[in-house]
Amino acid sequence: MRPRFQQERLKREMSYKDVAAEIGLTERAVRYIEDGQRDPSWGTVEKLAKLFSDVPINELLVQDSTTESEKSETA
Repeated sequence: MRPRFQQERLKREMSYKDVAAEIGLTERAVRYIEDGQRDPSWGTVEKLAKLFSDVPINELLVQDSTTESEKSETA
C-alpha cells in the first residue's frame, strides 16, 4: 500500500527530487515517507498538503489499497 501523495506525485509527473525541493527534505526522506518506512512530521504533512492543495489533508497520507490489488492481479 502506498500513501495517496504518491498517486498525486505521479499524476503531476513529479520526481522524488522535485517533491524534496518543494518541501525542503532530501530525496531519500521523501522516498522513505512514500514507502511507509518513516512517518512524516506534522510540518512535513502541512508542506505536502500545500504542495498537493487539491487533496484534503486527512486523505493525503491514507494508504491506497488499489495499489495492493493491482499488485495481486499482476502476480
